[in-house]
Formats: sequence, structure tokens, C-alpha cells
Amino acid sequence: MSNLTASYPPKSARRQRPKIEKSNDEFKQHERVLMGKRNSEVNNSVTKKLHVLWNQYLHHKPKPNPLEFTFVYHNIDKYLSVCDNYEPSQHKDPKQKWWNNQKASEMSQGFLPSVLHATDEIAQYIGSQIDEPLQQEFTRYCIYELLETAITSVFSTMRSGSNEVFLRTSFQYSKANLRKKLVSYFTDQDLRPFDLKARKKKDLWCKLIKQKKRKMFSCISI
Repeated sequence: MSNLTASYPPKSARRQRPKIEKSNDEFKQHERVLMGKRNSEVNNSVTKKLHVLWNQYLHHKPKPNPLEFTFVYHNIDKYLSVCDNYEPSQHKDPKQKWWNNQKASEMSQGFLPSVLHATDEIAQYIGSQIDEPLQQEFTRYCIYELLETAITSVFSTMRSGSNEVFLRTSFQYSKANLRKKLVSYFTDQDLRPFDLKARKKKDLWCKLIKQKKRKMFSCISI
């Protein structure tokens, strides 16, 4: 009887299959779906918070029907057109990895600050429903409440590491519109203790927003 045994390739090698690259249109459609999920989730999260605020502070008034946050990002085609800039011969990273880095910058310039402009607008509306003398303080409280809600919202995805509506890497760009918008919510005194490196961290901004929200909450007694 022969002592020779059959030789088989390693299991890892047997499992590997040739990776099929998406066409450019398929790639952009995939990213369009992800952006749609982000948009839907931030609308859902902020809408829920609006109802909490109304039920807690404005229950004596008829609630608008519907009471909704209906943000729409109108520059999605321009945002996705950046995908066309990828040339395999000019980049060592595959397209998805390149885009994951690129889109953080693109989102910090357009989509994310646009969301915050919209939450500010609806916060102004909610705040205006309170009579003086608390209207100004209540409006500011609503601004930070909705700001925190938007920034911490997450959506459902197969990749748990990228399911934040406000990507962590989008906070790294000091000259981007997102950073400029975030800075506008605080005074120089609020930000003075934190250098440029610290301001690249999403966790810092979440902490500052929460602190500001609590301060605004202490100013209202309804």
C-alpha cells in the first residue's frame, strides 16, 4: 500500500475567489445608497427628538401634524462625481479604500455642515413656540439638543465600523465647513484649552456639545 497521501491546497486558498470590481456606475450607486441611509437616519433621529422636546415642554400647545425633520442633501450628484477622479495607475490604494478617505473630506465640506444648518433652523422654530422671557434660552437649548442628536446618530449597515452618520474622520479637517460650523457653537474661551490636534477628535466635540447643552438646560425652568 502506498504511503503517499493526497495533497490539497490550504483551506484559505480554496475559499479565495477572484474579486469582481464594481463598475464606476455600480460604485456610485452603492455610495448613493449609503448616503441615503445616513440622510434617512439623521431625519429619523432628529424627528424623534423633536417629539420629545414638544411633549416635554410644549405639551400645552397643539402639536404640528406632521412634526418632522425632512433634511434633503441637494448636492448628492456633485458629491458622488468625486468618485470619477480615481485613476488606478495614480493610486496605490484600491478604489474603496481611497474613497473611504476621500468621502470623509467631501462630507465635511458639504453634507455634514448642511445637516447642522438644518437642525439649527428647526431648533429656531421649536424655540419660538415658548413665550418670553425664556424663548432665547430655550431656543439655544434646542440647538444643542438637536446638534447632539444629529452628530451621534448611526445607521444600519453590514460594516459596524462605518455606520456613523458623522464619520469620525470628517472631524479632522480644520479648514472644512464642518469644523467652521462646530466652532460657531462655542466661544473662544470654550475652545482655548484644546489645541488643533485635540479638535480633530469627534469625542471632544461630543463632550463639548453635551456640556453646553447641560449649561443651556440649567438656564431654563419651565
